[in-house]
Amino acid sequence: MKNKIIFITCLIFFSFYTLSAQEKEISNKSIYLGLEPFSLAIGSKGLFLDYRVNNKYIFNFYAGYYSWWVNRQEIKEFEGTRFSDYYLASRGPVLRFGMGFVLSENKFRFSQVILRPELTYKYLSYDNKLFYYGSNGLGGTYREVRSFKSNYFSVHAIFGFSHFSDSFEEISFNWFIGPGLGIAYEDMHILCKGSGCNVGEVNCDEHTTGIHFYPSLRFGVQIGFILFGSGN
Repeated sequence: MKNKIIFITCLIFFSFYTLSAQEKEISNKSIYLGLEPFSLAIGSKGLFLDYRVNNKYIFNFYAGYYSWWVNRQEIKEFEGTRFSDYYLASRGPVLRFGMGFVLSENKFRFSQVILRPELTYKYLSYDNKLFYYGSNGLGGTYREVRSFKSNYFSVHAIFGFSHFSDSFEEISFNWFIGPGLGIAYEDMHILCKGSGCNVGEVNCDEHTTGIHFYPSLRFGVQIGFILFGSGN
């Protein structure tokens, strides 16, 4: 897993360097560091780096770690979805890279309309979690103890509005929204089934793997603090 993260990170920075070097006309170069409040609210603790190469291109890189704010050993199961597996139980690193194209710009107000394709990678997993169906605590509640691993990739087409400044006293606000599609290779290991199932008790041993597709929607705001700024 570590080798995969290192390889993806190196690939992102190589693309970042190559595309930056191809631009000969540099203007309004700036670097912002910040966070995504909505992502933080749903458990993704991380920071983004926004590199404005010039008036045409903006690179955006995000690195973080996902874990739901309330870490419980017993988790309510939402049947027919992966909500419990991905959001309530899993933990793991998150990497995201985007290249923004400026569609229009108002230099007086330091604002831009941006289209930004994004690529996201997540490695999410949990071990020996107990999931229950129905009312927790009742003797007839059906339960499972299972472990889970997922390598998740997604692509989004982000449309956003950015307000920024090359002044060291100001911050940037980037409102964005965009649909996407995710693909995940999942590894599920069910250790125990039954109403009296306890962690460590092996009533069954089911192991399944597979590829799943998920529609996705990213939206929110990025708030960044400028680290470097230069004019023409």
